[in-house]
Amino acid sequence: GRTFPEAGMVNRIDKLTSGVVLVGRDDEAMAKLQDGFSRAEIHKEYLAIVEGIPDPREGNIAAPLSRRGESSRFKVDFEHGRNAFSSYETIATSASGLSLVRVFPKTGRTHQIRIHLAHIGCPIIGDQAYGVPSPYIARQALHCAVTAFSHPVTDEYIKIEAPLADDMKAIVAKEFGEDVIK
Repeated sequence: GRTFPEAGMVNRIDKLTSGVVLVGRDDEAMAKLQDGFSRAEIHKEYLAIVEGIPDPREGNIAAPLSRRGESSRFKVDFEHGRNAFSSYETIATSASGLSLVRVFPKTGRTHQIRIHLAHIGCPIIGDQAYGVPSPYIARQALHCAVTAFSHPVTDEYIKIEAPLADDMKAIVAKEFGEDVIK
C-alpha cells in the first residue's frame, strides 16, 4: 500500500470555542503554518459577547499571562507572565448591558482572549473559568470568525471565514439585531 503524510493540527482554539481551526496536510505544510503563527503572520479575528461595554470602545490590551499555581487557569501577571497582546473593537452594545466585540489576538497564549476581556472588565458570557454565567449559552460566547494566511506552498493569500455558531447567532439577533453580523 501507498502511505500518505500525516495531517495534523496547526493551531487550536479553546475547548467550547467555535470557529476556524487550521489543519496541515503534511509535516512541511504544518511546519510552515506553525512558523507563520509564531511570527504573527497569520491574521485571526474572533467575535465575543461580553458583559459590559468596553471603555474605550476600541483599543489594545498588553497584559502578560502566566499559569496560576498548578491549576489549568491562567492570569494576568506583569511580573512573571509571557507577553500577550490583543486588539479589540466594539461592534454593538445592547440595552441589557452586553457588547459584541471583535478581537484580533497578536499572540497566541492559552485562554488569551478570555483573560484579556475579563481584565478590561468585560468578561465573556458563559465562560465558566474567566467570565460570567449566562442563561443564554452553555459555553463561552467566543467564535473564531476569520483566519487569513499565505498558503505554505503557493504563497496565495487565503482567507477562511466561519459563520457564527447558532447559539451565538441567536444571542446576537436578540440583543443586537440580525443585521449586525452578515
